[in-house]
Amino acid sequence: MRTRRPVRLEPHSAALAVGTALALLAGCSGTSTIESQHDGGAGADAAADVGAPDGATSDGSADGSTPGDAGADGGQAGDAATPAAVTVYPGLPGGLWQSARYAVTVAAGGEAEQGAYVYETVNLNNAGLYGLFQYSNHWTSFSFSGTVTVKVTALDRASVSSAVLRPGGRQLTGISGSTVTFTLDAPGRFYVEIDDDLDLYPLFVFANPPETNVPSASDPDVLELQPGTHDSGTVWQGGKTVVTFAPGLHDLGTAAPLHVPAGHRVHLAGGAYVKGLLYIEAGTGTVVNGRGILSGRDYPESGSWGYLAMIDGLRWGATMGVELEGLTLVDGPGIQAFIEGNDQSTVVVDNVKCMAWYSQTDGLGGAPGTIIRNSFLKVYDDMIHLTRQNVRVYNNVVWLQGQGSAIQMGWNSTDSTTSNHVDGLYVIHDNLHTSGRDDDRGNNNIVSMREIHGGAHRTGIVFENIVQEGGNLYQAFGIRINDPWQGAGYGVGDGNLSGIVFRNVHLEGLPRYRSVFNGVGSVAGTSISDVTFESVTFNGEPLTAANAGTYLDVQAQCSGFSYTN
Repeated sequence: MRTRRPVRLEPHSAALAVGTALALLAGCSGTSTIESQHDGGAGADAAADVGAPDGATSDGSADGSTPGDAGADGGQAGDAATPAAVTVYPGLPGGLWQSARYAVTVAAGGEAEQGAYVYETVNLNNAGLYGLFQYSNHWTSFSFSGTVTVKVTALDRASVSSAVLRPGGRQLTGISGSTVTFTLDAPGRFYVEIDDDLDLYPLFVFANPPETNVPSASDPDVLELQPGTHDSGTVWQGGKTVVTFAPGLHDLGTAAPLHVPAGHRVHLAGGAYVKGLLYIEAGTGTVVNGRGILSGRDYPESGSWGYLAMIDGLRWGATMGVELEGLTLVDGPGIQAFIEGNDQSTVVVDNVKCMAWYSQTDGLGGAPGTIIRNSFLKVYDDMIHLTRQNVRVYNNVVWLQGQGSAIQMGWNSTDSTTSNHVDGLYVIHDNLHTSGRDDDRGNNNIVSMREIHGGAHRTGIVFENIVQEGGNLYQAFGIRINDPWQGAGYGVGDGNLSGIVFRNVHLEGLPRYRSVFNGVGSVAGTSISDVTFESVTFNGEPLTAANAGTYLDVQAQCSGFSYTN
């Protein structure tokens, strides 16, 4: 059973193909199509990039001819005006936590190949709640502009028979022996799917935009920490406002997280591997960024939601101004990064990558008005929380593990909200489909709502340009006003939900369970109403009023469901 989360009491066409849907999500290396349609938010170094399938070709060329390529969207990515350059980052001494399964090289333009360090993190959760999902994760990270050629070698075999780049589902034809070659002309977060058996040891390629505003050690406001053990309680005693962790292994210990005061900046340089947690204090002007890694590997599993967060910004009621950008978070003991606050807060989460094994390692969430964009999540619970007013979620990639939804609208939330928007979501894998769980009532789906409390009313929520690929899925949508099965403290859902739009949603797989909508609460008068499906497909079949019963289980106190293609 999942541990109870504390209740917060404070104030287009039927024939639209998946390839076309991917093209809708395409962008360029400067600003993605999705980003250009919305307020991109503020914050230093908040470089926009495209979603993961954009700007990649399978044969080493970057001609922009493939649907979804950045080059097809105005020819800005890979343009001659953008010089080709790539930055790789140093690995750890002695090959520490280096993958023995993969090797990666990158080359920009006509430059020589450079090795990109491939990290490995081993499954800390063994079989998980519902069966094994992966043995290990492997990833590499680099930054580039222009075009870059990537070569991936599978070290455990003499030859590779097939390779697919996800999102986008592109068959990679540049295979020679055990090496796969492809070219990128825009940043993104990719899964290189090699043969059928290596999904137990997935490789992720995090191709970042160039980093800007990198702190200089010569700046009198900057403290550069060299590799080693640090006392988190004394880091700021010298009066500096910026701390940068140099490349190498750093250890903050487990006695206390590193507190980040308002108006301060923590920078993890590319190649920095920092063991420890961060605590964001109340206030504005705070930045945590860089191309480095924050690891919670030395902490035990938290066992309680909100405890031992990787980046703890749960400052309820405070005015928060926080930007998180470029980091990779791994092996978290609890939730990844939540920056909460009041409705005057400004929170931007951009290009953050999260991988975790333990239960209740929820991903990203924030205060009213939060922007979560260009990020990657493979965690063991709900990936992104959509429980506050005017939260905008653009251009993100998720891998569903052993439990948890891609988007969670519930779990004891008491806020009435309008104008929440998800635009551009790629679900690249779903371990839930083959898990040992066998019911249709959990949060094992793409969009979930598990209870709404305090008589709250949620309305005006738009989910658009969502693509699920890589095989079948457990369940697409699980939307319930009440959750009577979870245990003590649950079963008290008493709110209402209305005005939901699902637009341009294309699900490659057949669901194990039909999607559930149930408006019955713990009190009279609750409901789900006015739900619109526009250009939604299941396994290529458009969702219509005639076949809705095949894919949806619309239960009591639900009304106003409509379907257009």
